[in-house]
Order: sequence, then C-alpha cells, then structure tokens
Amino acid sequence: MNLNKNMKTNFKLPRIYLYLFVYLSISLWGFVWYRNLKKRRLFFIKTTSKWARFALKFMNFEVEVVGQENVPEFGGNFFVCNHLSYLDIPIIASVVPTLFITSVDLKIHLFQALIATMGGSLFIERRNKTRLLADIQATKNVLDSGLPILLFPEGTTSDGVTVKNFKASMFESAVDTRVVPICIKYLQVNGQSVDDTNKQSLYYYGKVRFINHFKGLVNINNVKARISFLPAIDGHINRKTSCSYCREKILHEYLAN
Repeated sequence: MNLNKNMKTNFKLPRIYLYLFVYLSISLWGFVWYRNLKKRRLFFIKTTSKWARFALKFMNFEVEVVGQENVPEFGGNFFVCNHLSYLDIPIIASVVPTLFITSVDLKIHLFQALIATMGGSLFIERRNKTRLLADIQATKNVLDSGLPILLFPEGTTSDGVTVKNFKASMFESAVDTRVVPICIKYLQVNGQSVDDTNKQSLYYYGKVRFINHFKGLVNINNVKARISFLPAIDGHINRKTSCSYCREKILHEYLAN
C-alpha cells in the first residue's frame, strides 16, 4: 500500500510538469497563429479555462461555487478577488474564464512569467504614475472590447488571516463596467480543515521560494475550495467607492465561515 502511494507521489510532479508543458505549447501555438489581439486573448482565456478544469481534476481539487446567480454572462466584466496563492488562478479560471492582471515584478521569475504571458495576463506597474495611467487605459480598452479581466487588488498574496487592504488605482479602468467581487477560501487539504498547521501547503506568501512550494504539491492528495460570487456593481461608481465596496463584501464573506 505504501509502495503504491510512494509511486504515485514520485510520478505526480513529472506529470504536473508534463501538463504544464502541453498547456504552454498549445498557448504558444495560439500566440503565433492569432495575429488579431482580441482573438488571441480570447484563445488564451478559453485554453486556460479548459486546462484549469483538467488540472484540478488531476490534482483532485473540489471547487464549491456559491452565488452562481451573481455570475454575469461572458463579456467585459471586471472581477475582483482576494489572493492567497498562485493556485487561486486555475481555481478561478476553471469556474469563470477570464484574463488576469499581474505585476511587472513577476517578469523576473521566468517560469511564472512565461505561464502568465501564455495565459494572456496584463502586466501592470503601480509604482510609476505615467506607466500606471497607460496600464489603466489598456485595461479599460480590453474591458471595452468585451473581454473579462480579474484583479487581485491586495497586490500580493496573504497568509489567510484576513483580507489585506485593497489598492484602488486599477478600479479606475472599470468605472463604466460591471464590477464583480469574488471571495476565494480554502476549506480542506488532505481531508483536514485548513488551519495554521497545514495552510503553508496551499498559501504562497512571505519569502517562500516558488519552486519549493510548487514541488510540495506532490504531498497534496485533495483540496476543497470555495468561490463565492458576490453582488456586482453595475458601473458608474468612482474607483474608491468601488474598491471599498468590494473589500467590504469580500472580507465579510471570507470571515463569515
């Protein structure tokens, strides 16, 4: 019994790398094939969503969806979510196909940057005002083209104790579109409730190296997570009000149960 378990564990990481290689290869084909930027991004959205569902099934991740009635039809929606781990991305993408916003800082990590690029992520720079204004306009253009985008407004991952303060700047790109708050919460890992003794296997924060955390996925047999779609704002609200509303709703949902 232990031998079979060890064999499965030993083969799990190579299979994860293989699945990532296939995903990146398909995405690279789309990057080369589609010259039209909107069609290319749409291809990335669909490919990432399909791959995410496949990957989560392989990893034995169960995703509970709450508030399905708040999920809008596919279009230029601006999703806002708390952030605990890079695992948030395939979990969210498996439920709602979308592009993601990430920081330009990710580009120094080649492997992660490659995955983000092939997923159609928009890289933003908050520290440079001129660049930030251009990024806000670029994000608005994508929304206006009818494509959805998701923002992690905490700007980084957290340790799961609470939801960090949101940065309001990127909400400016969505003042004329629907803003949908999403709360993600990890409920169980390996059959046990997520707490301070095991959350490090899921949450990616602090000074933990990505490669070390990624390799640790082989020790995860099953995960249960919940995504809650909260009531949306239908545009025409200033960025600070929208930001405050989203954090209040997400924080309340995160701490509720």
